[in-house]
Amino acid sequence: MTRANTPELVGDVAVARGDVKGKLLPDLIYRLRLLNGAQPEYVAEVLLGGLVRGLIQATARGSSLSMVKLRGEDIKGWPIPRADMCAQNEFVQRMRLETIRVQVLAKAIGRQQQLIAERRRALVTAAVTGQVDVTRAPEMRA
Repeated sequence: MTRANTPELVGDVAVARGDVKGKLLPDLIYRLRLLNGAQPEYVAEVLLGGLVRGLIQATARGSSLSMVKLRGEDIKGWPIPRADMCAQNEFVQRMRLETIRVQVLAKAIGRQQQLIAERRRALVTAAVTGQVDVTRAPEMRA
């Protein structure tokens, strides 16, 4: 977990895979040790959720608005719902599927924006070159 960053990025989390024992981290990153029964991916999803992000923004402090920090005491007080392993796995899987769904939708929206921009350019070009008679276009109503 990042312990210092911009207000939008402080408290960002990632799950390290593989052998991490003995690995050094920069001083601006906390290594979180989880209690028994807490799956790292589950805790990461909860920490990235709206409730905890709101708590992060409320508790992060610093002398500069562009760089804020979190204290270990703050992190320990954040609510992580207890759930059995099955419920944690279901939650993580559901979040992964929703993330994929949002990515697909975002890609489709981006493509639509490109098509609209292309159509607009073509329409402006046609109007400027006289291929479209804009004097006979119906009035636009607000």
